Amino acid sequence: MQTKNQLEKYVQSFLILLGTGVCFYLIFKLFHEPIEKKSSTGFLFFEMILGMVLIFVPNLFKKFFKIEIPSFIAVFYWLFLALAVFIGTGLQVIARIFYWDKILHLGSSMLLVAVGYGLLSFFLDGKLTEPLTPFFYILFGLSFGLMCGVVWEFYEFICDSLLGMNLQRFAGNGHDLLGRAALMDTMGDLWINALGAVLFSIPCYIKGKKDPGFFQKLAFKKTKKTTERS
Repeated sequence: MQTKNQLEKYVQSFLILLGTGVCFYLIFKLFHEPIEKKSSTGFLFFEMILGMVLIFVPNLFKKFFKIEIPSFIAVFYWLFLALAVFIGTGLQVIARIFYWDKILHLGSSMLLVAVGYGLLSFFLDGKLTEPLTPFFYILFGLSFGLMCGVVWEFYEFICDSLLGMNLQRFAGNGHDLLGRAALMDTMGDLWINALGAVLFSIPCYIKGKKDPGFFQKLAFKKTKKTTERS
């Protein structure tokens, strides 16, 4: 338990240092770039502040909702946060490396499948007379991960429609793409989401068949309340 808590603290501390470093980098850019670019850099800085808040989501769940997130999911979440928010968005790697967005979709789908396992175990804890089969966990995890991938594409479509953004890459070189070209980014994201969910599910199914308690290790758990006598 002590080793597990130390690992979480190390990863969280690294993420705080990374986020702080990116924030200072963006502040430096604000003072040394043309005025027409300051608004976009300022918005990036605001996103980094939100990212710093997101680091503490597992802690907030434990403190306010009395729900403990498994160490594997928490560390996976923090690593994804580093790649997506601080490195991908803050340092603009997502704009420099073409397939960075696809890598994030692959990782997020795996993370969401694991979250699906955790939620299923949490909500059914103590309500079943017999344990669920690994196949049912896999089915629910896949469905949850794929659904979240679709909802994310809804979010990107809404942002593009209302805010004039290009999250779904429907425009290139200042012109709207036509036909299948306009669909390639969205459909590519959905295919990558499905691929990540399947790739993560296969070893989990094999592990679950060998170890009946495997999926319980990924379960979200209610923290035990302790009372102190004064």
